[in-house]
Amino acid sequence: MQRAAFGKVRSKTIGWIAALVFVAAGFADQRAAAQAASTQVPVAPAGGIDPAKLPDVQGIHLGMSPQNVQARFKTLYPNVNSHLGTTPYSAKIEGSSDPPWLARLVGSGTLCSDGLSGCDNMQVQFSEPPNQQRVVAMDRVLQFTRGQEPTPDNVKAALLQKYGANPIVLGPYLLSWLYDEQGQPAVLAPAVAKRRTQCAGDYMATKVDPNINGAQPLTQADINTLMVNPCRVGVVVYAQITVSGQIAINMDVQVSENSEDTRDYIAATQYVAAQSAALKQKQIKSAQQVAAPPM
Repeated sequence: MQRAAFGKVRSKTIGWIAALVFVAAGFADQRAAAQAASTQVPVAPAGGIDPAKLPDVQGIHLGMSPQNVQARFKTLYPNVNSHLGTTPYSAKIEGSSDPPWLARLVGSGTLCSDGLSGCDNMQVQFSEPPNQQRVVAMDRVLQFTRGQEPTPDNVKAALLQKYGANPIVLGPYLLSWLYDEQGQPAVLAPAVAKRRTQCAGDYMATKVDPNINGAQPLTQADINTLMVNPCRVGVVVYAQITVSGQIAINMDVQVSENSEDTRDYIAATQYVAAQSAALKQKQIKSAQQVAAPPM
């Protein structure tokens, strides 16, 4: 009897081991597939990006043009004095004849100096040329006025109403939402989704070398390495509510369109490298036209 029982247990054990090996092999195949997929640069939606479908902060949507955002900022953050209002920041390719472009807008609605009146600050980051410029990231920090603080649950309810009733809950008052570029909730494996939640605001737009002298193009190997980072794909909203007792002290909402930003980063890097190569050829031709000195 004991031998028969042991034989049954051994048979079941072998079956379990075989099943585990099969599952492990399946996971290995999934990991390999995920790594292979991660090397693919995200393709823009057919027909282009529709900002109206993407998340917004105070009516400013990811994908909007600098002109539209500037018009909205005039209403949200009118210029009152040197401290309150809208401040634009431009960028330029050094050594190029291209004109500067609007890289970032910073809006300040109230000051935090007295610790009582609260403050409202927002930044909007735009993509770089040569692709059409769009909003690729935003960050709004709102500190509530002393004595007028809402409850944390009221702030959370407002966020759920705006960005969706099924966020990824990272903490009691730490929430994230993931979308595709059509504005639809992203369907991802739990482990991938959790990694992606930390990607809000992780944009590449400011990491392009602005100096064309010696700029090098990205190789396919460079792009493959870039795309291993899970933050190079997807649309992310990340909201944090700071709580003190029964009230919310402040709220920080970060939003970014990482897929668009990745495409723009690659295009901008290749564009600067092409200008560098053209400048080098021009310098060589100029040098060839200079007569040799008398010998």
